[in-house]
Amino acid sequence: MADNLSVIRIAQAVGITSNAFLAGNLMTMSFYAVPTLLLAPTPLLLRQWRKMWNLGKRSNPPIAALGLLSNAYLAYKQYNAPLSTNHPRGEMFAIAAFLSAWIVLYTPAFMLSTNGKLLEAAEDMEGFAVGEEVEAKEKKESTRQLVDKWGMLNLGRGAGPLVGALVGLWASLA
Repeated sequence: MADNLSVIRIAQAVGITSNAFLAGNLMTMSFYAVPTLLLAPTPLLLRQWRKMWNLGKRSNPPIAALGLLSNAYLAYKQYNAPLSTNHPRGEMFAIAAFLSAWIVLYTPAFMLSTNGKLLEAAEDMEGFAVGEEVEAKEKKESTRQLVDKWGMLNLGRGAGPLVGALVGLWASLA
């Protein structure tokens, strides 16, 4: 029994920590990185944004998966049967698990278009020198507006894991 309790405590710590870390990572991009990127000339801004995006694309899904698996395990252990609805703590861990995977649902639903426009603009800037200013093409949204919009949308993406960490903490302490 003590071994089982240790595994549950470890899963609780991993679920809460991975969600909190993911939320912090995503929100740091919006609160600190995006305003700093907006100070750079357009070619540099796009290179830096693309680098940040690629790093996040590689590192954030495994962190989300860790939170998802930990919280799903805890939900299963609370239910003792996957589809039981008689255990509020199990339901809370199931909600935390869903919110761990929030980025997988949110990104295509709300950010795909903006990501695509920014990636296309980054490709267009490939031949320009880092500090070179360029004349903006006639577009509905400028590159700076797109990066700013991306930062705001990214806050919504970070909200899911943040709420997931809080729900997981609440379920762990209940």
